[in-house]
Amino acid sequence: MEQVYNHTQDKPSYHADVLKAKAPDIKDKAQAVSSTADSHSRTELTAIRETDIQGDSKKGSQLQNKANQLKRETTNLYTAADAIVTEAALPTSPLNPLRDDAEKLRDAAKKDPGDTTGLYGAAQLATHPTGTGGLDGKAKDVINKFELVASAYGALMASAKVIQKETDPKVTAVDTAYKDLKGIYDRMLNLTKLHKAANDLQQAASTLPALSGPAGTLAQAVKTLRDNAVPGNNYENAQTVIQNFEKVETAYSQLPEAETASVKDKFEALKTVYNSILNFAKIKYYSTQLATAAEQLSNSGVNPEEVITNFNAVATAYKQLGETEQKHVQSQFDDLQIEYSRAIYFYKWHFITLLPS
Repeated sequence: MEQVYNHTQDKPSYHADVLKAKAPDIKDKAQAVSSTADSHSRTELTAIRETDIQGDSKKGSQLQNKANQLKRETTNLYTAADAIVTEAALPTSPLNPLRDDAEKLRDAAKKDPGDTTGLYGAAQLATHPTGTGGLDGKAKDVINKFELVASAYGALMASAKVIQKETDPKVTAVDTAYKDLKGIYDRMLNLTKLHKAANDLQQAASTLPALSGPAGTLAQAVKTLRDNAVPGNNYENAQTVIQNFEKVETAYSQLPEAETASVKDKFEALKTVYNSILNFAKIKYYSTQLATAAEQLSNSGVNPEEVITNFNAVATAYKQLGETEQKHVQSQFDDLQIEYSRAIYFYKWHFITLLPS
């Protein structure tokens, strides 16, 4: 049997009447999502700032602890990679083809004695005296050194796959150590990562003012959020970051295809960092925008596309939460999704008939 659907009605103009009728319910459910996300966004914003630098001379209250954890896990990765190097040095070892890649990973993690060049050395920002300048450079050094570790890890795992040694105990020990390290890294310096990525895009787009301008403005907005001395302003500053990322995304999408090649990698790197953070703030922001759009649609019948756009943004941010985090807003999001679906899917994928296959 073959299902045939009416795709001609998969357009906002066909949803408008049903959307308008359901707009009050969508508004109520969106407000419930926003209200629930509010406290979680405050917790999220506090955590992201306290595990980062707060200017060039001040560390967040949890950054030193995270940096010490990073040093510990970097040492574990060094030890695991060095075990492969030692084994691979044996003339008859089946791991011999992995020796060079394992050495590169080991040295990217830590060089003994007195490491100052690997990730372990960069993580010494943990001992940087509070009130002393230079933190911004040290934080970005951690980011750069982790990227070298990640690249070396990827090369080693690819080589292990080629020789079918992914399950060798020494290889799996490296895999575990790297993932433990990444788990710590992913929970620190995230605003600095976003700031650096926006600056990198701005520099790459130096001959494209339509993109470099918004990227520079985004970088400044991120810095304001990161370095903010007034915690009560965290959400407002995060909202500015969200709005400015939208402008960067729009500017990038409007570039002629021939001009995107020189900035694509930097834009994708920025997007990857952005998508991994501030998701409760995004849910609060876009659900508030959705409630406003639904109210306007209900009152005047205009801009149903804004309802669709903002619901999709809420859904995207929700999907980017981890499974545990989703549970905090799952009930309210499910209620919103049901009301929205009743309007949208009344026409979308509308079933017409069944034909024999």
